[in-house]
Amino acid sequence: MILSFFLFSFVCFFVFLGYCFFFVCFLVLFFRFSFLHFFFYFLLFYHWNVYMYMYIVDERSSEEEYTYIHTHIHVIFNQTQNGKKKNICENN
Repeated sequence: MILSFFLFSFVCFFVFLGYCFFFVCFLVLFFRFSFLHFFFYFLLFYHWNVYMYMYIVDERSSEEEYTYIHTHIHVIFNQTQNGKKKNICENN
């Protein structure tokens, strides 16, 4: 009982951090970048939540699913970073 309470608190804490990350990214992107960057950050946030659910709540997840989601997060983040660099160069 106590262990499940701590597990639930742990999950809620990281979900809260995810929403804070999403809100900060939204503010930054709303004032500085295009909608395309916002879309990439939204995908990053969505996959981060799937990752947190799969590896904290769902104990049936396999190593292949972990590798797929972890790789997909890096692909989305790299696309966003490349988009930022391209956008900054175009503005200068």
